[in-house]
Amino acid sequence: MVAELTKALSRQGLDMRVAALVNDTIGKLAGGKYLNNNVAAAVILGAGTNAVYVERAHAVPKSGETIINMEWGNFWSSHLPVAEFDQALDQGSLNVGEQIFEILYAEYSTKWMLFQLKSRSILRTPEMSAMHHDTSPDLRVVESKLNDIFGISGSCLESTLNE
Repeated sequence: MVAELTKALSRQGLDMRVAALVNDTIGKLAGGKYLNNNVAAAVILGAGTNAVYVERAHAVPKSGETIINMEWGNFWSSHLPVAEFDQALDQGSLNVGEQIFEILYAEYSTKWMLFQLKSRSILRTPEMSAMHHDTSPDLRVVESKLNDIFGISGSCLESTLNE
């Protein structure tokens, strides 16, 4: 891939040497850490979805810190229930049995417009923590935080929770 990219750059008249290619989510984390050393995770919600985070050396046998790439778009477990809807989506995909979480994410986010953000936004740890600890039956803290940050209304949340 690096050789092909180098050729394409050359055809465009750019004298550049490609030193590394990185996963888009890892690139987001690297860019975030470049601007703010306290950044510890990155999430991609786009055509697919993925997450990466920084792990301390005591948890991983390497020195210092390392980045853990979750590749959660391919997350699936035999312990999770598989509904008829899930099976139908998977069977209609290009790569049956692969990236199942991403297929479901794409369907749900399109159907309920979960992640159509009004602008580029950042979901910070205090907001995540507040939503995680929301014990209200109607998830009003979650609704408030998502509305403040992303402009997601209560009606969108309500329809999602009732489906």
